[in-house]
Amino acid sequence: MKSALLAGVLWLLIVAGSVVIFDFWSRGWQTWARLIAAAFLASLTIVLALLAIRQKLPGPKIRPAKEGELLIVVTKFRGPERPDPQMYIAGRLEADLLMHPALADRVRVSRFPEVIEEESQEAEIERARALGGTYGATLVIWGEHDGHSAVPHYLVTRERERVETVVELEPRAATADLDQFVMYVSEELPEAMTYLSLFTIGQMYCFAKGYSKSISLFSAALDHLPLEEACQESAMALHFYRGEAHYELGEHQGAIADLSRAIKLRPDLAEAYANRGNVYYDKGEYDPAITDYGRAIRLKPDYSLPYHGRGFVYKKSGKKQKAIGDFERFLELSADEYWRDEYWRKEAEKQLRELRGQ
Repeated sequence: MKSALLAGVLWLLIVAGSVVIFDFWSRGWQTWARLIAAAFLASLTIVLALLAIRQKLPGPKIRPAKEGELLIVVTKFRGPERPDPQMYIAGRLEADLLMHPALADRVRVSRFPEVIEEESQEAEIERARALGGTYGATLVIWGEHDGHSAVPHYLVTRERERVETVVELEPRAATADLDQFVMYVSEELPEAMTYLSLFTIGQMYCFAKGYSKSISLFSAALDHLPLEEACQESAMALHFYRGEAHYELGEHQGAIADLSRAIKLRPDLAEAYANRGNVYYDKGEYDPAITDYGRAIRLKPDYSLPYHGRGFVYKKSGKKQKAIGDFERFLELSADEYWRDEYWRKEAEKQLRELRGQ
């Protein structure tokens, strides 16, 4: 439709130009002026008519995501026409995300011209999910406002089974002053959306083994970390994943720093202790590795991974019986973990054969 509009305007301009060129000298300046005015009015009428028809046509109002493209859809917020958070959020996301080297050619932010409004929050989530599915969107952002407070909603619609969605944004009232609310809409709210978008896309790169890019995106997200409590709590997951990315790249110090930060933010996070134990094991620092594996096991006795890692440490340290016990416990616990890479179980079985054969 956009192409048709441009083609229509261009055609009318060509016709008007031709009339001017061929008839100017023969008809005089007054006739020329009338012709130009008529051509302008005709062009304006056709453009307005095409725009009106476009609004009534069924189907998508935005272009679906291409393969490999990360599309963020920001719907119109329910509430007064002005100030509309959609405009500020979409504009800020475009400015922030497109500046990042990893995203410049991959991210597109589109504004959806309709409001998501249903009888319940669950129904709104389902509609947002359907909207994301229709356009192949990575994220859908919607919400409502009354000119004094705003309630944003944020949904990951791709890889949602894996991506951490730990952030639940609460209603935020700026003040009763409209100018202050406009400042909130144009600064604080878009800042939170930028943070969440970078955090989410960073996870997706991490899952796709694009570890260097994921680290860059996580670091950029931290630069936009809002003071809002929910976002502060999500920083734990961000440090956990950035630590994992550092570990996969063999960057041990970075991995330990991030995992230690995640543990400080969530002292009962068994997975962070287990992962930090893996880093210490790779560095050949067996005592802190055993300590971290032990903490993970105490926090989550049925968690299989730390038994696997500690079994290797015990074997390297010459503690044969303890190693056998840990590998056996790992195989017992991981038997029903269908998501576990079979490599882990085969490796544990191999280690047991070697230990028993000694």
